[in-house]
Amino acid sequence: MYTHHTNGLGEEPAAAEPSMWDSFSKLLTTGVSAGFNIYNRVQNLTAQQKATAQAQAQAKQLAQYSTMYGQPQVIGPNGLPMTNTYGQPQYGQPQSDFLGGWTMPLLLAGAAVIGVVLWKRK
Repeated sequence: MYTHHTNGLGEEPAAAEPSMWDSFSKLLTTGVSAGFNIYNRVQNLTAQQKATAQAQAQAKQLAQYSTMYGQPQVIGPNGLPMTNTYGQPQYGQPQSDFLGGWTMPLLLAGAAVIGVVLWKRK
């Protein structure tokens, strides 16, 4: 009634023991993937260390340029350089004027439109 091939009443066949070759191939596969993981981590760390060293060198060079060509830093009452964190120009820095940027082209275009409208009315 519940016969399953030759095993009798629905019995599942016993799982075969893994052979020595299967155990060896699993061990080899695990070892190789672990080796590649270690190699990839070492490569990532090396690349990060090179990028960090390069960024530090650029920061040092920028600091040298800013001391050579930048404006002198104002020393605050606590002995630390004062920094500007609010977007306002510090003392001695050029401020934008009213007629700079897009103001003049827009004023000229507006005057031209008004001139054309007045000229067409006549």
